[in-house]
Amino acid sequence: MNIAVILSAGKSKRFGSSKPKQYLKINGKEMFYYSYITLKSIPIIDKVILVVDNDEYQNKHIAKKYDIECVLGGETRNGSIYNAIQHIKKEYPNCKNVVFQDASRPFVSSNTFCKIIEKLKTNDAVA
Repeated sequence: MNIAVILSAGKSKRFGSSKPKQYLKINGKEMFYYSYITLKSIPIIDKVILVVDNDEYQNKHIAKKYDIECVLGGETRNGSIYNAIQHIKKEYPNCKNVVFQDASRPFVSSNTFCKIIEKLKTNDAVA
């Protein structure tokens, strides 16, 4: 099983917006959405999980809107990664590979993710 995790819990402090950038809209869709649809379209990715901030985790607007599984993020990026890995270990014990994507970098191609997963067949980690 291959799981993709979109990290979308950041506060966007340096961005200078009242709303975190990953929830700002580009052509009517939240920024994270573009990574989501790319990852969801890849046949070798079995599940896409979104790591979100506390407000979104409590209100579940995005989870309901896009029917996506959400995990509560941490205080830091590393904390969010940790929370995602703990969730995957508990809920998806057969998961072999986890791929992480930042919500604020929405235009990575599906080909890039496929190459990463292919490299994971012979490597413990790929960056």
